[in-house]
Amino acid sequence: MQRGQVMGSLLSSPVLSRRALLRASLGTSAGLAGMLLARQAPVLAQERELKLLTWSHFVPSADEELQRQLEEFGKMAGIKVRMDRVAHLQIPAVQASEVQAQKGHDLTYLRVGSPHLYADHLVNLDDLHDKIGRRAGGWTDHVVGKGPDGHYRAIPWYFISFPVAIRTDLVAEIGEDLPDTWEDVHRIGKKLKAKGHPVGIQLAHSNDSNHILRGIIWSWGGKLVEADGKTVAINSKETVEAYKFIKALYEDCMEPEVLAWDDRNNNVCLNSGKCSMILNPISAYNSARQGQRADSGDGHPDSHCDQPHHAAQGAGRAAHVGVVHQHRHLEVVAGAGFGQRIP
Repeated sequence: MQRGQVMGSLLSSPVLSRRALLRASLGTSAGLAGMLLARQAPVLAQERELKLLTWSHFVPSADEELQRQLEEFGKMAGIKVRMDRVAHLQIPAVQASEVQAQKGHDLTYLRVGSPHLYADHLVNLDDLHDKIGRRAGGWTDHVVGKGPDGHYRAIPWYFISFPVAIRTDLVAEIGEDLPDTWEDVHRIGKKLKAKGHPVGIQLAHSNDSNHILRGIIWSWGGKLVEADGKTVAINSKETVEAYKFIKALYEDCMEPEVLAWDDRNNNVCLNSGKCSMILNPISAYNSARQGQRADSGDGHPDSHCDQPHHAAQGAGRAAHVGVVHQHRHLEVVAGAGFGQRIP
């Protein structure tokens, strides 16, 4: 889904159109008499609710804005809306449980390969993808959001880059320029570690670590799968060379603590004044800019990250919005037109 991502009521049956649903309801209930005897209102007469599962954003105001947009859409469409937020590392477990239970949310936040993984449980969104693209001048990428069958199972939502955030004051002290290549990162990082300011790139079981490592593999010409989206291609000489670089970067420029980091630790390391550079979206920079700096534990608020700068590198992540397979109000979901990937 990307800004830039609910996997509920995942039915394997075909999606019914509004007309087909009406016809089916009338056929099984024998009209109004059947409804009264069954003491149950027809599906279309019940109050409808659109449920969205998304991640808890690192910037709380982003969640507030999404909630506002969802409520505005609910008023326009005349339906109830609900947004459930989950920590981003817990999203896969929630989606898997809803797939297993075959019930849950109507819209879901997806990342990276999720449209492939859950293609059988997501609605074909080719028409909506085309509609949004034509309205906004076209898409920058025609692969993101597709399932293995070539159909769009998710709508690109946003893209987040992972640039190098680096302390320009420390780089100036050692007489270096800002890095343009990974080799520059290694050379500069080695010098800065010797001065007590290591590089901070998590090499652990965390979301950011996966994004960063994929970016490095791509920078060396490696890939996870072939163009068919099915053939595993990670076992290559390019991947080996990429990991040789990662090993050297870790040994020469980092400290062992990165092997246990989560997605927050690198931000803290940069803003506390210890780390010289990290790979991260601009949240760390925004925290420094707003004066929300971490405390290193010495009893004094740190304010060392006064001159961070960002340099482009080959990593990033895209998020998507997927519509779950269920027929209760597909026509409402299809009209939502949630978001677009930011070029």
